[in-house]
Amino acid sequence: MNKQSKTLLNAARSNLVRIVVHLKDGRLSTGTGFFVSDRVILTCTHIFFDCGSLYDLQRTLQKNKKVSDELSSKFFSDYLKKIVKKIEVELSDGSRHTIRKMHYDTSYDVAGLELVSPYKKRTPVPVTTKHTSEYGEEVWCLGFPDTFGVLSERSPFTFQTARIRSFANLRLTGIIKHPYVSLDALCPPGMSGGPVIDPVSGAIVAQINGYNSWGNDNVAFQKIIDGKKEFYGDSFYTPLPITFSTTFGLLQKKVPFLKAWLS
Repeated sequence: MNKQSKTLLNAARSNLVRIVVHLKDGRLSTGTGFFVSDRVILTCTHIFFDCGSLYDLQRTLQKNKKVSDELSSKFFSDYLKKIVKKIEVELSDGSRHTIRKMHYDTSYDVAGLELVSPYKKRTPVPVTTKHTSEYGEEVWCLGFPDTFGVLSERSPFTFQTARIRSFANLRLTGIIKHPYVSLDALCPPGMSGGPVIDPVSGAIVAQINGYNSWGNDNVAFQKIIDGKKEFYGDSFYTPLPITFSTTFGLLQKKVPFLKAWLS
């Protein structure tokens, strides 16, 4: 990595935050976020709703077509109060802070957090809404993934390069189909909400929403016991990483509260 790339990466890393959601049943839900102003952080909505439950909640609302936006907002707000005990935002210096207000969109899986605790202000890494993604383009993915399948408050910062592999119109965390940019990156739980960065300009072009790992899970092994060959009981899984992200060009058009922070 050349000197300019190192400078851009260091700036992106210092702009990164870890989101720790303490649920009332004792479990954790974690994610990644980044500053878009000196007090506002963007991340994914689904990390606050115990991840998979967001889809089920939206389906419940969808069954009642007469539900207004106001009632829908109250429904999600009440659910958050029911399951979430505390939300913490950990900055790059290790300090943890609380939030004053949360904006969120359940259809496009993006949330904005306004911090309340005092901290050293910083200049955010720019977010661009004008970037045009292309097949084979190289990008950077940053975040705090789980460690060996276990969500943790202390999982290490992770950087990886990826390439754009396809453009998919699908449902991922919500009930609305919309275009995702598919990357050949392994971004497991904990990296949701992390930035996808253009390595040339250093600007954030998209947000990580989720991933799939496709592969062969029926590879059998043999071992010899008392001179006899027997199949080994565990299977081996070979992942083919696929990460889905949403561009800020799309999010700016679809999510009203983002317009105040994105240009």
